[in-house]
Amino acid sequence: MVFVLLGLLSLIVQPVYADKQETSAYEFGVFPHMPSNKLFQVYQPIAEDFQQLLNRPVVLLTKPSYKAFQQGLAEQRYDIAFVQPFDYITAHDQYQYLPIARRGVPLRTIIVARKESPLNSIDDLKGRKLQMLSASAAVSRVAEKSLQTAGFNLLKDLTIERSKNHFTCMQRVLISEADTCVTARRALVHFESVKMKDKFRIIYEAPPIPHALFIVHSRVPVKERDRLQERILAWPEIPKGQQLLRNGNITNFSAAVDAEYDVLR
Repeated sequence: MVFVLLGLLSLIVQPVYADKQETSAYEFGVFPHMPSNKLFQVYQPIAEDFQQLLNRPVVLLTKPSYKAFQQGLAEQRYDIAFVQPFDYITAHDQYQYLPIARRGVPLRTIIVARKESPLNSIDDLKGRKLQMLSASAAVSRVAEKSLQTAGFNLLKDLTIERSKNHFTCMQRVLISEADTCVTARRALVHFESVKMKDKFRIIYEAPPIPHALFIVHSRVPVKERDRLQERILAWPEIPKGQQLLRNGNITNFSAAVDAEYDVLR
């Protein structure tokens, strides 16, 4: 009886790094940097492209918060993921994820105000209300470092409130619930492509860092990792890929190398 139980347990308890069966679905996680309906509009076609490429189901997933998404990475739930750069560091160093392709331009953290705002620089923010994303978001971490370097006490010199995503952050400024928003240049471009243009002014831009990237768990077979990387890098050269990039107002991708992210470590 004991041997039977041990045999059953050996069938149930599989190591997280074991290759999935060729017919099982891959879970594709995307960090919640935009409203979920917009996120699915942009990334569902990408999931379908991966599905066709790999000839297996690819299920798109996200979470309502950065913290919840990070928990999914910690549980090694996602087979493929699109993550912000600081989450990549943890996912790679602790949870067996590997980089395949990053956005081809650096991540540029900016602080924006309404176009008619009297604010002109980071030094003008004392006593103001500032919208940021989660404290673990890349743009939040970069902005907080910039504010501290400029001499701000983050607990006393200004009011920081948190937004669920970039779009919500900028919307708060538009409706005068905040003086400024910490976001990214590409997020601003994307927001203005679906909302009213010329409503914001950039009052500060931080030094650039490596951008968001696609990663895969090490349990994904090498041949499929390579095919995913080749497809993402080839998007600008094929009509379907061009449409995927236009759909999300996304820049081209470059091969991602772990050492590029050492600056964040």
